Amino acid sequence: MKTTQIALDDGLLKEIDQFIENRFDNRAEFISKACSFFLRYLHEQQLEQAYKKGYEQMPENLELAQASVLLVGEIMKKEDWE
Repeated sequence: MKTTQIALDDGLLKEIDQFIENRFDNRAEFISKACSFFLRYLHEQQLEQAYKKGYEQMPENLELAQASVLLVGEIMKKEDWE
């Protein structure tokens, strides 16, 4: 693990400290979890953009959509729902 120094606005630091009191051991844990959360969010956004771009480049046509519905219907009938 590496140590890094960051500058934070006084108001932001005060708000972070209020959350830390009851939920986290220290600022480092809070900031580490916040960064991890934000990185997951960015990765999800990246995947969503790739998904949208894929559909823009190769839109689903009506025949493919209807075939997908039929296949899902057949699969669902075979599932044990109890």
